[in-house]
Amino acid sequence: MKDRASGKPVRQIAETLEFNLTEATWRQGLAHGFSYHKGLELPPGDYDVQVAVKDARASALGLADARLTVPGRPAGISIRGLMLAESAATATGATSPTPFTLAGLDVRPRPDARFGPSERAQVVFQLTGITTAPPEPPRVSVDFTILRGEEVILRTEPRPVDQAPTGGDSLTTAFFVAQPLDVGRLGPGEYILQVKAIDQRAGRYAVARTSFTVMTGVRR
Repeated sequence: MKDRASGKPVRQIAETLEFNLTEATWRQGLAHGFSYHKGLELPPGDYDVQVAVKDARASALGLADARLTVPGRPAGISIRGLMLAESAATATGATSPTPFTLAGLDVRPRPDARFGPSERAQVVFQLTGITTAPPEPPRVSVDFTILRGEEVILRTEPRPVDQAPTGGDSLTTAFFVAQPLDVGRLGPGEYILQVKAIDQRAGRYAVARTSFTVMTGVRR
C-alpha cells in the first residue's frame, strides 16, 4: 500500500493462508469466490493498493490494483462503502457475527457484482455526516439512477431513510442503509448504479457510483 501523492509505501502485509474446506464450502467458493478480510488503521489520505495472491502448489499468481481514500471528518453528508449484495437481513443471536455484520445487518456481498436475469440485489452503504436536531430524527432521502453508458435507464423516486443511527455526535450522525433493487428486469448488459442521498435538514447531498453486470443466463 502506497501513499498516492508521494508514492512511498505505508503498509506491507504478507500472510500464508491454509484452507480446510468441506465439500459444501468448496463448492460455494467455486461459485462465489473466497473472501479475505484484513483490518487496517490509516490516517486520512489517498492510497494505491496492490494485492498479490500466489498459489504455490499450482505455481499461479494473481494481481489486483485498487484505489483507497480514507476521508477525514466529513464536512457534510457522505456515502461510504457502496456495494451490491446478494442479501442483507437483520442479524439474529442465532448466528455469529462476520466481517459483513454491519450495525445489525448480516450482509452477503456479491464480489464480482454479476447478477442473473431474475435476481434482486441489495444496495448497501453507510451514510455519515448527517445533520441532526435532537430529539427529531434525521431527515434523509435516497434515490437510485441506473445508467448504461451515459443513458439513464431507470431512476427511482426519493425514499426516506428511517434506519436507526449507528454513530456520530450531538450534531451529526451515521447509519447503514440496505434497500432492494430489482436488477433482473434491466436486461443483460453492463450498468452503473448511482446513489444520491440528500440531507434535507442541512440542504446538502452526496453521490456515489458502482458498476454491475446483468448476465444472459442463470448464475452458476
